[in-house]
Amino acid sequence: MMISSLFPVPFVLSFFSTECSMKQPLIYGGRLAFIDDGSIGNDSPSPVAQQRVLVIKMPPSMSKGKKYPGRFGIGHIVMAGGGPCGGERSQITCPLATTEESICLDSSLPCYQTPPTYAEPEPLSFSGVTATSITVTWPAWDETVDHGHGPIVEYRIQIRGPGELEFTEIPKGRQLSHQFNDLNENTEYEFRIGIIRDHPFGDGRPSNVQTTRTSAGDLVITDLEYTSSSRRAGYASTTVTWSVEGVTDSHRVLSQSLSLRLLNVLECGGVPTTEDATPTVIDVEDGEARTKTIPRLTANSQYNLILRLNTQTGTYERSRTIQTTTTRSTGKPTNLRLETKTNGNLVFHWNKPECSQRNGPINSYYYTVAKFKPNKRQKPAPVIADHTEDNSIRLKRSDTRILHNAQYIFTVRATTGQGSGDLDSPAADHQFIFES
Repeated sequence: MMISSLFPVPFVLSFFSTECSMKQPLIYGGRLAFIDDGSIGNDSPSPVAQQRVLVIKMPPSMSKGKKYPGRFGIGHIVMAGGGPCGGERSQITCPLATTEESICLDSSLPCYQTPPTYAEPEPLSFSGVTATSITVTWPAWDETVDHGHGPIVEYRIQIRGPGELEFTEIPKGRQLSHQFNDLNENTEYEFRIGIIRDHPFGDGRPSNVQTTRTSAGDLVITDLEYTSSSRRAGYASTTVTWSVEGVTDSHRVLSQSLSLRLLNVLECGGVPTTEDATPTVIDVEDGEARTKTIPRLTANSQYNLILRLNTQTGTYERSRTIQTTTTRSTGKPTNLRLETKTNGNLVFHWNKPECSQRNGPINSYYYTVAKFKPNKRQKPAPVIADHTEDNSIRLKRSDTRILHNAQYIFTVRATTGQGSGDLDSPAADHQFIFES
């Protein structure tokens, strides 16, 4: 079917393919976009539904790949029969007799349809932001609310970092999220999403650029240790040391402090009513210091220790329970008693000291058996000396180290492995005789 017509309106002609055959007249595919007067001269006129896919023979005066705005009068339009617009394909192509003053609309090519884009200008959402990764999520394109035409075959997420001129594009198929890894910490990145449909003109315009920033990285207090000493009855000092990892310009330590709150006095009776349990805060003046000595604490006591680091991005804490030492030794075992078995064996029983947590929890009892010499200044060496974790010990009548009908003395003291003179702590004793 031949239709003669003139173009009463201006248009822009964009060419996109190469010649059909070197032996035939040069025939090129193009896109004819009908635009209004206000759009003439724009670099990229917005796609409109009236645009159609064309196959034309270019006049010698026109160069492939260029755009020609203005009123361009062409004498004849040759429309090949069959194949209505809407994506159906016809086998009919433009006749070779197309002249320099004719344009042929070839229905073997699909009609132009607006590529898919989101109605929401900023469709991306961000989650899982760390110092080196960002997860980007986008909604599925919905033909009932979004722009353009489908069907959708692929989403392409794009990223651009500082100093980069071009976006890096990552095809995602029909997936709706992507995790970017190996990013730089505390750095702003730009993102946008493009939608691709099954069509020769299927690339949708990317969404608006959205930005988000990786976190500054985590500062970690890796160690919080202490030592304690006591030189005066009732008082103790504690030296606290700590280590920090992840200190950067964005995580620079601005100030530090130690907080100590009295939990319990481990002397008999617990925390006296005169003790103040209000936390004491000690500022660490040097932001780069990693040790601090705290004097005049209550001896043989438990404290809750909190280390606080204030940085440009927030406050970091670590806490633990500490126990101060005392000049006093662990109390002596109580209620030491002797039990004689029917076979002549002896069993010594005792209870833990009244102040059993002085200088730390008791880890064993040290006991000895020695001959009893009441008037000797120098005590005889013990014939038995050993440790036990129990609150009792059995001496067998058959033990050859102990003579029958001789007087011996059994002594026992608690040990903690801490404090001064651990084996000089008070001992309980009991005399005994193995009778023959």
